[in-house]
Amino acid sequence: MSFDKNLRLPLFDRETLTTLHKLEDRWQHWHACENRFNDKNIQADQDAAYAAFLDNPDDAHQQTLLAAADRHQVAARYALLRRAYSDLRARVSAEAGKLLLPLIKKLSEALSAEYRKRLGRAGPESYAEIRQPAVMEIRQAQNAATSAYHRITAADQESGRNDSPLNLASVLLAMNRS
Repeated sequence: MSFDKNLRLPLFDRETLTTLHKLEDRWQHWHACENRFNDKNIQADQDAAYAAFLDNPDDAHQQTLLAAADRHQVAARYALLRRAYSDLRARVSAEAGKLLLPLIKKLSEALSAEYRKRLGRAGPESYAEIRQPAVMEIRQAQNAATSAYHRITAADQESGRNDSPLNLASVLLAMNRS
């Protein structure tokens, strides 16, 4: 079922897509920064500081060399930086979640209306009516929308879920292809 064709519900307008791409760029930037401060880079950073000091033994290079000298302190600094970058990515994911949440709510409302329309009546459903392929199709879409809602809400609440903005948006796009 294609939501934008069958339900005539546009998922993303140009402004939303532009905002999502900007959020994705920020998320990717913080992700690259986080990866830069990996423990396996400590030795390379120590070697670079040592070589820079040998090339130019001034106070600034001496301070850099001293800061990189103790592997355990450098590892602790890198761990703190990685945590900070991860938290920055979580903030960006939360911004994307706040942007996507109204879309998923609008989609859920449209799916509920379509379900009632396909069911053909507002009262309690009989088993035969529920098993109709058209009704089952919309019911599966409602379940996918509920799952998407929970995933996006988790990002919106900064609960540790750290999906990139385009990954969050892809949840809605994947529903659109089902």
